[in-house]
Parts: sequence; structure tokens; C-alpha cells
Amino acid sequence: MKVVFIKDQPGGAKKGEIKEVSSGFASNFLLPKGFALAVTPQLQSKIEKEEKEAEKKKQKDQEKIEMLKKQLESRVFGVKVKVGNNGQMFGSVHEKEVVDAVRAKTGVNFDKHQITIDAPIKELGEYKVKVKLNGGLNANVKIKVEAI
Repeated sequence: MKVVFIKDQPGGAKKGEIKEVSSGFASNFLLPKGFALAVTPQLQSKIEKEEKEAEKKKQKDQEKIEMLKKQLESRVFGVKVKVGNNGQMFGSVHEKEVVDAVRAKTGVNFDKHQITIDAPIKELGEYKVKVKLNGGLNANVKIKVEAI
């Protein structure tokens, strides 16, 4: 008997998964406990339709992320810092300052944990930092550290 699981089942079945199980197991355990529903042609077509819609949404989201990556990599984001009389910076540039600079120019908000700075930025100049995007993509963002 084919069933579609509506809850995660300990032992391997995940929600939304269709499996062939014995009739006794289905009618005595899965169906009465509310873990699964018997697969009917209407239910099968509904599940397939939902899977196609989910795939389209995933593809659309991936395209948006790739466009964001191109947008981020094509710009230079300025970070203003205080410097002393000899041109030496006070402190260093951290992830939060990079997040603020990107948000100011693009309106896109990142978490500081999505930003990776290879080495501490303690001098004026241009640097590249990594921004982790959803979908496993990373954007190499250019930042320019300038004096106020």
C-alpha cells in the first residue's frame, strides 16, 4: 500500500515522502496515529503539483541570489573611520561596519556572521571581504576604508 507521510516518522520517513508499506502497518499504525495518508490519484497529483511549485520557487530564489551577488561584486562600498594626525586608524574595521556600509548603499541587510574578513583591517585602502549568501554562494565584496 502506498502512503504519503504527513509527519516525520522515526526510522527514516520524512514529511511529504511517498513510500510503499505493508497494508497491515498502514491500516493498524500509520493511518490511525495520523502519521500518513493513503495515496489516491488526486492526492498524488496534488503532491506532484506542490513539488513543481516548490522547485520553481527554489529556482526563482536562486536567480535572485545570483543577481544580488552580481550587484554586490560590481560595487565598492565605503567605510569611513577616524584617523589620527599621522594617518593611523583608531581601532580596526569589523564585520558590523561592512554590514552597515552595504545596507546604506543597497538596502540589503546581512547578519555580521555572514561576513568573513581574512585579516584585521587596520589601515586605509581597498580590501575584499566574503559575504555568505543563501544557496551556498559567496560574494567577494570590495570595501574602501577612508578617513572621515
